[in-house]
Amino acid sequence: MKNVLKMEVRRALGNYRFFAALAAGLFLVFWHFIQFSIPYMAYQEVYSNGYMLYPHNVYERCMLGDIYGLQVHIFALCLPVLAALPFGASAYEDTRGGYDQNILSRTDRKYYFTAKCAAAFLSGALVVLIPVLTDFLLNMCLYPTIRGDITTGWDGAAIGGMLPEFYYAHPFLYTLMIWSFIGLFGGIYAVMALSVSRLASNVFIVLLFPALIQMFYNFTCSLADVPSWETTCYFDLAQSARYMRAWKPLCVAAGFLALSLFMYGMMARKKDVLDR
Repeated sequence: MKNVLKMEVRRALGNYRFFAALAAGLFLVFWHFIQFSIPYMAYQEVYSNGYMLYPHNVYERCMLGDIYGLQVHIFALCLPVLAALPFGASAYEDTRGGYDQNILSRTDRKYYFTAKCAAAFLSGALVVLIPVLTDFLLNMCLYPTIRGDITTGWDGAAIGGMLPEFYYAHPFLYTLMIWSFIGLFGGIYAVMALSVSRLASNVFIVLLFPALIQMFYNFTCSLADVPSWETTCYFDLAQSARYMRAWKPLCVAAGFLALSLFMYGMMARKKDVLDR
């Protein structure tokens, strides 16, 4: 099991699709950093009526905390595709190239599929977490890590948002929580793509499947007038007044993960490569 897992992780993190998805995420980060983070340095240490205005901080100037930036919204919408790109289509490619039959003749079936699922989850989580961590470190070079102040109107955690009192008391721990949600959904979306990769007839269907599921789910939430359940609400620090609750993303993630693992288990039971 250990050798199979190492091999699948090496395949997941060492292929060109992983670096392509990583480059796309980093592009959004540097785009936001150049367009918003650097220019806003001009508003530091500004005085009004003899008093210095409360300075901007890293939590509200990073990409995830910028309520006016376009990049965080693009990132949230593209997160399923970025997560699925590195290894989500690996089972599709293994089946059509005969790689899976070669491996299954040398190791136990459950080891192979368990290792592939773990590698996909890891690649999906890392490829979306590395850009946001890079963005945070870049902004730490420009802005202090002081706590925000709700009276400034700069911080996006509104009263009706998700745990606003926790954000203003412990902003770094709050940021870690948001990062955890991003990594969790990234891993789940990668497994979701993997679960249909042996059943689909086209690699683009595999890679777009998680994005279509997210789009359909969010559209359903919008029709039902429950925006606080939409997945894109969980990927930024700028929590607006949507009556958010921390347990809601965990419930959605549990539902998505259960669906993905069920589909993956059904796919893994197919012993005949021609039985689709």
